[in-house]
Amino acid sequence: MTRRFNILAAATALMFFGLGPAPAHATTSFGADLSRPANVDFDCTVIPGETRAQSNYQSCSWANDTSGPGTDNETFMSPVGSGVITRIRVKVGPTTGPMQVVILEGSYQDGFRSDREVSCCKEINRTGAFTPKPNAVTALDVSLPVRNDTARGKGSGDRAFDLMALSVLQAGVPVPAHDTGVHDGTGSNATAWWPAWQPGQERADRGGPSGYVVLLNADWEPR
Repeated sequence: MTRRFNILAAATALMFFGLGPAPAHATTSFGADLSRPANVDFDCTVIPGETRAQSNYQSCSWANDTSGPGTDNETFMSPVGSGVITRIRVKVGPTTGPMQVVILEGSYQDGFRSDREVSCCKEINRTGAFTPKPNAVTALDVSLPVRNDTARGKGSGDRAFDLMALSVLQAGVPVPAHDTGVHDGTGSNATAWWPAWQPGQERADRGGPSGYVVLLNADWEPR
């Protein structure tokens, strides 16, 4: 399931190598800027693009991937070290429905560069299903262990990372995301999977919609 996976060519390097582990008991917030409006109108039955193709699925999962100008700190990659996601926040527009946050594990070669292959992903944890409040930011207390350090069960030259993804579990519910209007690959990109992730799955069938920011963020504490 190894494939080229353009996760944050610049911002990922900053997170992996430019930042050390957070001080003990410190809370670090990561993910999307929720001041952005939730202005996406398509649901999981649609693959966004010029033609808006049909996905033939009722559910999907989305994560923030390559960051572009103005979105460099909106990745869903967990902070460096071992910790726990203690709180999540999701922003939706007027139409809402059942959703779920999943934790995915991937790995990459130590000395990561943007032109190296990354293996992604395997589903390792999840929240229960929840329905965010319409036209609001919904916050939920959770306990999701995550790591961004030496790979588990991999060679000594590999490192592992965990990242969040947001699953939309019902057709007719718009993906809670912001459309930046820049769809030429130079701005923010998201990663998407159809259908939504299931427990313990390993997959490499991602899509890469350009120009979207998924409106999810979280609090992380080291442990």
